[in-house]
Amino acid sequence: MTPVELSRGAVGGFYGPDWHALATELDALRDSAPISPAQQEPVPNPAAAFCNDHRIEVDSAQHYAELFRRQQQAAPHVRAGVGGLVAPSCLGWRAPVQNPQHVPQIRTDAPVLILNALHDPATGYNWATTVDSHIEQATLLTYDGWGHGVYDRSRCTLEATHAYLIDGVLPPEGAHCPAVQPEVPAGASSAGTPTAPW
Repeated sequence: MTPVELSRGAVGGFYGPDWHALATELDALRDSAPISPAQQEPVPNPAAAFCNDHRIEVDSAQHYAELFRRQQQAAPHVRAGVGGLVAPSCLGWRAPVQNPQHVPQIRTDAPVLILNALHDPATGYNWATTVDSHIEQATLLTYDGWGHGVYDRSRCTLEATHAYLIDGVLPPEGAHCPAVQPEVPAGASSAGTPTAPW
């Protein structure tokens, strides 16, 4: 297992988050026990959607390798691929980019609700605050927890989203929903339940 493969597996464990499965896999690696394919959670890899909508300014595998070398020099403990987990899949992508990254040009009278976890491994909180700053009629609801996706994290996030979708009511500016600990899988010890590592 390469360092990048290890990082990709760890990122998959942070999506849910599914810390217990990740801890089990890391224990197995430490003890040199093989991990069965059934135990491994695949890391989401939406390459087609990403490559169609995101401008990747890397024109060859050699260029990518050079960027990766420079990244390792600048940050030797960062063990993820340059451009995230899907960017390497876009090397040689021939289809035209349909919707490259740009400052949002949203002009509507309708209110816009943005939801994001404070500790999201895939869409960083800074992305949400940036989008919020570009949309005049937007309100950002922050989930003070972790994982990718916010809608069904808690009663707080559900009620805020339903109020918006059904009645068009936005939460107050600067609203937060408290973090909820992920459920401990059946048969797992709750003694080792991790708390937020920050």
